[in-house]
Amino acid sequence: MEIKIGIIGAGGIARVHAAALRRLEHVRISGIYDINADRARELAEECGAKVCPDLDECIAASDAVYILTPPSTHRSIAVRAAASGKAMFIEKPVAVGLEDAEAIEDACRKAGVPAMVGFNMRFRPGYRRLKRLIESGELGDVISLWSHRIDRMWSESGWRTDPRFVCGMTIESLSHDIDMFRWLCGEVMTVSASVTGTRHDLPGFDDNANVLMTLRSGASAVIQASLSAHLNLNNRGVIGTRGTVMLTGSGIWHFDRIVHRASSMDAAQEEPLDDPLDVRSYLAIGEHFVECLRKDLSPAVTLRDGIIALRVAHAILESSRRKSVVAL
Repeated sequence: MEIKIGIIGAGGIARVHAAALRRLEHVRISGIYDINADRARELAEECGAKVCPDLDECIAASDAVYILTPPSTHRSIAVRAAASGKAMFIEKPVAVGLEDAEAIEDACRKAGVPAMVGFNMRFRPGYRRLKRLIESGELGDVISLWSHRIDRMWSESGWRTDPRFVCGMTIESLSHDIDMFRWLCGEVMTVSASVTGTRHDLPGFDDNANVLMTLRSGASAVIQASLSAHLNLNNRGVIGTRGTVMLTGSGIWHFDRIVHRASSMDAAQEEPLDDPLDVRSYLAIGEHFVECLRKDLSPAVTLRDGIIALRVAHAILESSRRKSVVAL
């Protein structure tokens, strides 16, 4: 059975998702819509897809839609797709405001349509190694988790620094770290954070964060992130009562090594890890989404996952504003 996918939004992330979808059997990109017609036409030519002159035509021509626009625009698109009975894949974060995110979930529930949030990091080899080690018990009880990532990632050409769409690093990018901690070790209970922005021309754009979380499991988790650093660092890991594991690499997303030591080992083991942030995780998450459509399964990453991650992100911002611990 062929599944027709409509792509809404033709920016940089759309190119990656389109490249992944084109590798899937019995999947066809049925249409592409973007408010910038030239951008939509360029991506459509790459994909051999039709350019849709308006959003409703793109939705109507599809079995499911990929919503790949700036997060502040997700609500209006998702509600229209749900009203048309279309399944949807929504890039993270699911929205900027919690009210918008809840409205998307409500619309999908009322229409009875499935929706998946694009936390593709769950589908990467490094993160899956962490998950397997925790679940195997080899690390013992988890004491703490960390994510340290810094780089310089300002861009004047993308939506992130466009005053019409800006939402800042905490809501947009830290959603990955929040989701990683939840996926590996359960729900966040409290946050204490210091969040700052160095772009004084963009008051809504925070680009540095230091966050301490406590989890329901009893573990703690730390995020140190910066998009304004002059060096880069990428390091994530887990400390347990019987072992520790660490992923590391270049930039803020690529992993090329995994280092692991358990109490039963005489020395740490370091292995090469072929896990750059490339099309493969987008292919894996796309395969999963399509399989769920074909088999009428619930996606592994739900709208509720996206909403909880967004709620934690807002708690981080609130903690920084109030200079106090915020409970969820």
